[in-house]
Parts: sequence; C-alpha cells; structure tokens
Amino acid sequence: MDRRDYQRPPDIAVAPEPVALGYSDQAFVLVADGVIRRVVGPPGAPTSEETLEVPADIFFQP
Repeated sequence: MDRRDYQRPPDIAVAPEPVALGYSDQAFVLVADGVIRRVVGPPGAPTSEETLEVPADIFFQP
C-alpha cells in the first residue's frame, strides 16, 4: 500500500474512489451515505454480496 495516496491533499477535481479492496477477493463499495456493499469473488463474477449499514457521518461521499 502506498501511504502517499492518503497523505496528499484531496483533489476536488476528482471524486473520491468509492471502492476499497479487502483480503481474499473482497471489495467494499460505498453505495450511499451509511450503506456499504461487501462483494466477494473475482471482478465480474461475484460469488456473494452483502449490504452493511455503517455510520453515515463517517462513510459518505461528498
């Protein structure tokens, strides 16, 4: 993981990436404020999906 991606100031010309990768073919997708979808499996052929409700004041995309 490259720390410079998190240490540089935000670029307001580009929206933040709403996807984070986890271990073992997991991806976490910010669907809406306070709603994250956990997708398991290779890209294009997920084996399972789960919707997680999280604090909307922390997990949001302006």
